[in-house]
Amino acid sequence: MRPATMILGICALLNGCYTPSQSSWNWQVHSWIRVGMPFASAISILGTHGLSCTGGNPTSCGRTRGGLLTCGQKVLVGFQEPEMLVDSIEIPMITCIGGF
Repeated sequence: MRPATMILGICALLNGCYTPSQSSWNWQVHSWIRVGMPFASAISILGTHGLSCTGGNPTSCGRTRGGLLTCGQKVLVGFQEPEMLVDSIEIPMITCIGGF
């Protein structure tokens, strides 16, 4: 086995097979929720994907993923009153700590 391949394999194992990808995260969120849908439905859907939501408008939803490299994924969901429809979805950059 080549040393580079072995090092990549060890890294993947130590990271719990989680590799952060901002483009994949953006795609996932937009496949789950969309502007114009009921706010309560959007929050419920994010909850089924392991995100916890707090706050007002916008509501901050987040989760932590990873092994030795721990990464936080976050979504800010804004809504329009009084209809309570999602009017904005903001996806900040994934933030990671840890590793070796």
